[in-house]
Amino acid sequence: MMSPNVVIERIRQLARSEGGLYKIHHAHSGLYARARRQFGSWAEAVQAAGVDYVAALTVARRRSIETRRKRRRQGAHPPR
Repeated sequence: MMSPNVVIERIRQLARSEGGLYKIHHAHSGLYARARRQFGSWAEAVQAAGVDYVAALTVARRRSIETRRKRRRQGAHPPR
């Protein structure tokens, strides 16, 4: 079990990393689930960590769009 302080620190570390908070629910599903249980939502947990959630979401969306465009150019489509 991670305490709220540990969850907040892990979010801060990930937010500072190269990948940021992109696809966090896949890459760190345990942290994502724990944060939601402790803070009510992922957004609340990110805000409690002092990270600008709107900015983090904007970066994640931009990366998602870029990834989709690259896949289309390469002719690969993700499975549905």
